[in-house]
Amino acid sequence: MAPCRRCSVSIADELHRLQELHQSGALTEEEFARAKAAVLANASAAVPQAEEAPSPGAEIKDQLDAIARRQEADMIDREWQGQREQYMMTRTESGTWVGNRHVAGYPVRYLPTRANSLVFGTMAVVGGIIFTAFGGAVGGGLFAAFGVLFTVFAAGWAAYSYSRAVAYERAHSNYLYRRRRALSGGARSPEPKGPPVELDWRSELPPSAEERRP
Repeated sequence: MAPCRRCSVSIADELHRLQELHQSGALTEEEFARAKAAVLANASAAVPQAEEAPSPGAEIKDQLDAIARRQEADMIDREWQGQREQYMMTRTESGTWVGNRHVAGYPVRYLPTRANSLVFGTMAVVGGIIFTAFGGAVGGGLFAAFGVLFTVFAAGWAAYSYSRAVAYERAHSNYLYRRRRALSGGARSPEPKGPPVELDWRSELPPSAEERRP
């Protein structure tokens, strides 16, 4: 930062005053030299040092790097949207009555979770066992056979849904790891370890443009 104009004028006035005192004999040659050196030294100390301005080339490089990192993160988000569909399952919502007309159920896509797989799978298996026991006692072998088939199907569905949930959680952890690494410019962050954490599918979508805006 250059010295201010007022500071330069004050220093010049002080030197001029010392010069007049020296010429009038009020100051000896040695006293004049010491006073002049003191004025110049104080003036140098009072002027703040100019801060080093960042290089324009470095600023442009940083901006380009930030844009490249954002583009890579956006590409990972788009890839995840397609990959996420692979883990979704379909269920049929129960029908409902609208006035005097019954509206049939419709298919709904959803992401399985380990908790839901265990809860609904256990309920279905227990219900199948109870139906098998009471159906066999009341209706004979046909009802018992149907109960066994239902129980086996429920157990298989629960195991399949649980495996899909675990695979999804691991894939999502890997997606977050890749995204963090892309935004940090390739810096290696800790890889996900241990069992996957159960996630809420409603919060799995990538952040919106407003949330991603720095």
